[in-house]
Amino acid sequence: QAHFQRISSPPHPHPENERMAYCQLRLLIASAWACVAVAHEFYQEYIPNGKNVQRNGTAWEGVGHLSASGEGARNDFGKAFQAAGFTWSQELCEADTDGDGQSNGLELGDPECIWKKGDTPARTTDISHPGFADSMTSERQQLDVGAPGEGESRTDAAANSNAHALGLPSLKSLCLFMGTLCTLKLI
Repeated sequence: QAHFQRISSPPHPHPENERMAYCQLRLLIASAWACVAVAHEFYQEYIPNGKNVQRNGTAWEGVGHLSASGEGARNDFGKAFQAAGFTWSQELCEADTDGDGQSNGLELGDPECIWKKGDTPARTTDISHPGFADSMTSERQQLDVGAPGEGESRTDAAANSNAHALGLPSLKSLCLFMGTLCTLKLI
């Protein structure tokens, strides 16, 4: 006589346990997304106009990332921000991380690089993205040489602009202070 043992199928999980596991999984996923959103909001506070950055008319919450939502890989600004220890430094402000000819400070409304966390930036409108070259502010770069002022040659305008960028008095005011008449000629 052959002896056969009946193999039973595993017990079916109780419907309440399945529903509880499903709810826990949904809660875990929602928590992970909330952490990502909070992290980006946290870093937005460490750059001027962090919550106002736009790229071609689209709000860009994850300023340091290739994705607007802040997911995935970092863009060049995000890499530079990380290298600066996630702080708004003079070097990061003056840099042009996206290579569009505008400094990060100009694009983020801090062209003088004087903003500190908690301050209102010099400009809060026309904010562009410092991580993408196709996003530029309409403001002019502080170091650009403008048209000469009254009684000033183009060369004088360039010298005055460079002096201003270095925190020095303009050529004209320096000469007036010294009581001499100055002219600058370049060969």
